[in-house]
Amino acid sequence: MKKTVIFMILTAVIVITLLPYLIIFNNGFSYENQDWSAFGNYLSGISALLNVLVFIVITILIHRIDSKNKKFELSFNKDKEILTRFLSAYEKLIENLYSLKTYLAKIKALNIDIDINVLLGSYESIKTPNTLARAYFSDKSISENIERFLNDNFYGLIRTCSQENIDIEMRDSQIQEITDAIETLIENMNQQITSQINNKKDE
Repeated sequence: MKKTVIFMILTAVIVITLLPYLIIFNNGFSYENQDWSAFGNYLSGISALLNVLVFIVITILIHRIDSKNKKFELSFNKDKEILTRFLSAYEKLIENLYSLKTYLAKIKALNIDIDINVLLGSYESIKTPNTLARAYFSDKSISENIERFLNDNFYGLIRTCSQENIDIEMRDSQIQEITDAIETLIENMNQQITSQINNKKDE
């Protein structure tokens, strides 16, 4: 296919170059030396013009390729930066989730009051990787899992612990639900992040 296109282009260039001279100036082939000399000058002029056009076309193509490479490089560096930030935040998130799980198990076992500031701190540690996940991954399943954990489990415990008279039975039930949800969340996120990163590499 490419060879056919190149052959057609070359044929068109030759015809467009020769035909006007043969028809307009000489009415066909000439047997005079001066006509052939003039024809040579004509070809030299056409050749110079074609060289200029080829140079312009090549310059435009190089500029476009360079622009595309720069855009790709900027996009790649941006994605790499976001991924690095996300993975760093995700490591902290895992640490905080396990710390939260240990803290809540201690609360339930010793039947002591929950420090609401600990819960709010855990909320902040969850919010950052959630934002970065939305920015980096086209598939929103990771951020949706995090938001589901917050809405279905975490907010309920915060509301319960913000009340003056805390229902201990309800609190302990919510603690157990959060403990189970943390394990499920971490397992799902590990699978989804691995899948999403592999998909990014294939793009």
